[in-house]
Amino acid sequence: MAAPCLKSCEPEFLVATPERLLELISLNAIDISGVSLLVVDGLETLCNGGYLDMIKSIRQSISGNPRAVVFSEGSSCTSVSSVEDLLGGSYCRLPL
Repeated sequence: MAAPCLKSCEPEFLVATPERLLELISLNAIDISGVSLLVVDGLETLCNGGYLDMIKSIRQSISGNPRAVVFSEGSSCTSVSSVEDLLGGSYCRLPL
């Protein structure tokens, strides 16, 4: 398990599923409060899978107002205003 190692280093970037990232946060294995860029890939899958609350929890673990980039195939899941609400501000949407 790599979790103990994460606390002793400050990675430049971290790639994780919402479930795994929240697990690491709950175990105090990683501190994401200083994240400056949040990238969300596959927004449609996250919406259909019921992961929006997880993304909101992740966002709430970050202090300040990080930049956000959202990769999505369309806008079928949520409107622009709901994504802005979810991520706590403006974001850049990159269609696939």
